[in-house]
Amino acid sequence: MILTIKHKFGIYRRFELDIWGLCYTDTRAKAAKKGIDPDRIKYFKSPYLKFFYKLYDAKQKFRELNKRRYIYRLDIMPVYRKIKKFKKRFVSIRVTRLYFLTFQDYQFRKLFRRASKMDGNMELNYCHLLEGRLLAIVYRTNLLNNMFEIIRYIRHGNVFVDFQCIRSVNFPVPVGKILTFSEKTVRRIRVSLKRRLKLWAVLFNVPRFLFMSYQLMFGYLMRTPLKKDLIYPISIDIQRITGYY
Repeated sequence: MILTIKHKFGIYRRFELDIWGLCYTDTRAKAAKKGIDPDRIKYFKSPYLKFFYKLYDAKQKFRELNKRRYIYRLDIMPVYRKIKKFKKRFVSIRVTRLYFLTFQDYQFRKLFRRASKMDGNMELNYCHLLEGRLLAIVYRTNLLNNMFEIIRYIRHGNVFVDFQCIRSVNFPVPVGKILTFSEKTVRRIRVSLKRRLKLWAVLFNVPRFLFMSYQLMFGYLMRTPLKKDLIYPISIDIQRITGYY
């Protein structure tokens, strides 16, 4: 009778190979000379048989591993906590408050009412009041990537609007006014900017409504910012924060 792989393993029946004579006859003697039990070592001449035996052996070990007795202990059982899912509208308001960290809720509503009383488009005026502040403009220039560092930088008197030192972070910068920086900090800012550019640590490009010259280190607001021009590293909702939407 010819014994094939399908009789031995019961898998991959399309590989019908004769396993008689595939084992070496002299290797058992070599194993005995080395002091190794020949019955514990498998010698195969065919690569197909070697592959299928390894697969069969792995399955047998997995089956034996699953037959182990389990010891149920409360102190070693993993604790699965349910992850709370927040709605995007709920998260967007929280993220907006963190982004405009110098504003409170009543200040957003105050700006919104002020924009509604101004001439022209109300949404355009609201974007200008938010993004036309000194803090937002310095952040858009990519000179400093940390909001808290920018607040400290402005309050130390390192930013000038039309060559006048401004220490208020919420100072509204008019369109066309030149924005410059103190000479003692220009070199440090350039080194930091080059390092961040090499590491791809710049969150966004300079928006279209703002002009910035990194060679001469000055910038100015070319026009009133639009809502589609606002670039955020994260999705925020500047209108729902007022509470009127």
